[in-house]
Amino acid sequence: MSSIFEKGFILLYRTLLDNEVFQNERWLKVFIWCLLKANHEDKSVSVITGRGRTAVKIKRGTFIFGRHSAAKELSMKPSGVWYIMQKLVKLQICDIQTDSHYSIVTIVNYNKYQVDKEERLTGKLTGNKQATDTNNNDNNDNNEEEVNYISSFQKFWKSYPRKKDKQTAEKAWMKLSPDAALVEKIIAYIEEAKKSPDWTNSNGQYIPYPAKFINNRRWEDQPGPPGEEKGEHEKPNKYDGIGKVVNV
Repeated sequence: MSSIFEKGFILLYRTLLDNEVFQNERWLKVFIWCLLKANHEDKSVSVITGRGRTAVKIKRGTFIFGRHSAAKELSMKPSGVWYIMQKLVKLQICDIQTDSHYSIVTIVNYNKYQVDKEERLTGKLTGNKQATDTNNNDNNDNNEEEVNYISSFQKFWKSYPRKKDKQTAEKAWMKLSPDAALVEKIIAYIEEAKKSPDWTNSNGQYIPYPAKFINNRRWEDQPGPPGEEKGEHEKPNKYDGIGKVVNV
């Protein structure tokens, strides 16, 4: 099963609640669809024209638009999609440049509100984005936390040796919502645990699944001397009848 973040993400700001678009569910649907369709980086795409196919350079924050294909994706009539797109243009939310073969939609201020690839990896917003609007500091903080969450999970996943059931692990990590200090504590524990007999013996079969490690807060365990801890799948003990404990 693919990761829930495999195809990336977009950011929505709470100021949207005060926008006219939010008051109309069809307008809101088309607006969010536009954000999801917009390219997060510059690239060239092949477009069918009267001369066959033409390579068109699509910039970050833009996408090729066709009312019929859009209507199919949105489960709406082409005329209804086009009407809403014109409303978004009037509200200065997007811009549409059209020629005889295709249209290019540009999301206004896309770079101002959507972090780029480098910022997603580092988990930090640039100083310009942080200073864009001092009235939206709370929103910026929340969006930065979301980016930090994804970055911290990637760090955990890279460190954790048993890469099983990633999607469940992501959900557990989201529920835990660790701050930077806890992330560092978890990573430090993992790096030490990878040297322990419990995690190195038997090809690591006693290493817990990552989701179980997170849900059970295993980094809070107090490790004993080497070899003292028991693996999750170690066989139970029983008495041999004369007061001694033996493995079975």
